[in-house]
Amino acid sequence: MKLDKLYISILMAAFSVGDLSNVKAQSTRIANHSTLTFIDIARHEDGLAMSSNHNEALKYCADQGAHLPSARELAQLLVSLGAKGFAESNLDYSYQKIDTTNADGSADSFYFSDSGQRLPKGDFGKNTFWTSSIKSDKPNLVWVLDSLGGDFKEAARFNNNYYLCVFDR
Repeated sequence: MKLDKLYISILMAAFSVGDLSNVKAQSTRIANHSTLTFIDIARHEDGLAMSSNHNEALKYCADQGAHLPSARELAQLLVSLGAKGFAESNLDYSYQKIDTTNADGSADSFYFSDSGQRLPKGDFGKNTFWTSSIKSDKPNLVWVLDSLGGDFKEAARFNNNYYLCVFDR
């Protein structure tokens, strides 16, 4: 399976022309000062987007030498598409509170607004994607990104959702 690396700095261009698979560019530093490199949506040999349960998605990303993105990392991706972004408090009705326990066990809590986000084209714009972030108040549920609506929702780990992986450099 061929995996193309994708960088946050050019996601707007990628989404205006289609899927993530044909785009390469320079990397960008984000708020926590690490550089995130997303790779294309996981795909079968025939090129169709792959969905699986949460554990299989975690394993797939690990096998690629990457990790399943956290809710914060996927939110950062939406900011590159014009989403209003992050806040430390609920500034208005458009902000959603995201309370998570990340894969490394650390707690993360933030408010996020997808208001203003341009809808991505292709597979990324019409599916629900796993994060590695567990709901703090419901540890049997995981946060997922509904890319069509741009908001985060909860899902049971046995559900099938799509996924992309990220390298932390």
